[in-house]
Amino acid sequence: MTDNDFLGIYKKPNNKHLIVLYYEARQSLNIDDIDSAKRILQQAIEYGLNHSLVSDVRILKCIEREIEFYTENKLSNKSASAEINNLNIADIFERQVQLWCEKWSQLPQSVFYLRMNLSDGQQYPMLLVGRKHLSKLFLTMKIPELHCSQVQASMLLGILHHTHASESTVRIYYYPLEFDEKRYLFNLIAKNPLDHKTELIYPFCLLHPSTHRELRSESDGWLLTDSMVNELGQGETHIRQYTIHMLKNKYKQEDSCTLYDSACSTGQFLAELKYHFPLIHTIGQDLSESMIQFVLECGTVDEALHADAKLWPLGDRQVDVAFIRFLNSEIMATEDALTLFQKIATRVKSDGLIIIFGHTPVLLSSCDFIRQGCLELKQCIGVMDGTDITLFQYYVLKVKKSTHSH
Repeated sequence: MTDNDFLGIYKKPNNKHLIVLYYEARQSLNIDDIDSAKRILQQAIEYGLNHSLVSDVRILKCIEREIEFYTENKLSNKSASAEINNLNIADIFERQVQLWCEKWSQLPQSVFYLRMNLSDGQQYPMLLVGRKHLSKLFLTMKIPELHCSQVQASMLLGILHHTHASESTVRIYYYPLEFDEKRYLFNLIAKNPLDHKTELIYPFCLLHPSTHRELRSESDGWLLTDSMVNELGQGETHIRQYTIHMLKNKYKQEDSCTLYDSACSTGQFLAELKYHFPLIHTIGQDLSESMIQFVLECGTVDEALHADAKLWPLGDRQVDVAFIRFLNSEIMATEDALTLFQKIATRVKSDGLIIIFGHTPVLLSSCDFIRQGCLELKQCIGVMDGTDITLFQYYVLKVKKSTHSH
């Protein structure tokens, strides 16, 4: 297996002819012509096999598998019955336990746990398990990654029985749920979206099959390209919308406060918040020189810092809200995430907020945050209630008063 195979949720062949076929397949997906997409991908695989393009064939087969999984989910959704008003837990536990297998070389980071109450009166959360399928943003050609941060009801598998990890594979055993039951659970979450006991957790990391190291971004950050500017913005549209709504419940338009993004990317996230809250002061920091150059040229933040997030060039200055959106899969190793979080938390004033999310799974969970002792957990997920209810990781932590000095 080559490093080209180890691309996480970003899958694209290298061969020029296969790239053409890859985009033709995506165009077919964009108009919901799944049969044509499958046919084009099969042509691409055959071409790759005939020309000994081993790495590209692996990538194309992964995409083919994702399309098949998405199709199966789509068919099961169409056959769903009318909405239900409760779950028959006893009946679910009588069902035959099912098995989902995910090789370490596939997409184990797209397996998730959903911790939630299964009924209005239940006091103790249970653990559900699911697996992401193709993102609508990928299907509509808005992002290049197969999966995004959003989770839909159709991605649930069932109630977790247990997991077993071997050298090559993660095996997940679960009691299966019907789609009407999955939809009921998501409706239940939407009724009480701020219940801090409801949490999305991603238990498995993507490990390189040879080195067993987690996939990381480059040590000097991403090199920004023209195509990335739009793609990065599209991938977080729902998060920007949700954040604006959330902050409107805390701040008035005329309030002044300091908002800090420790990995600001193009600065679009802070710029949109500034549009809705004109008196705020925004600080954007990023490891990537090209990102900060873009921010400076476009003026998307008030104050730009080109520095590793482990460093704080502003001395004793503290902020009211810190956004952390890089403690994530395929960006850094889990071991580094907690250390960086602890450093950034000291930059936030008492009674201030720390908000954590990302395009890929957050490597830490509420347990990691609560163990710090100086933080109050306010919520773990964001909920968008549109045509379909979608969930995404969105941790909101409040810094307890007098937990650190200025």
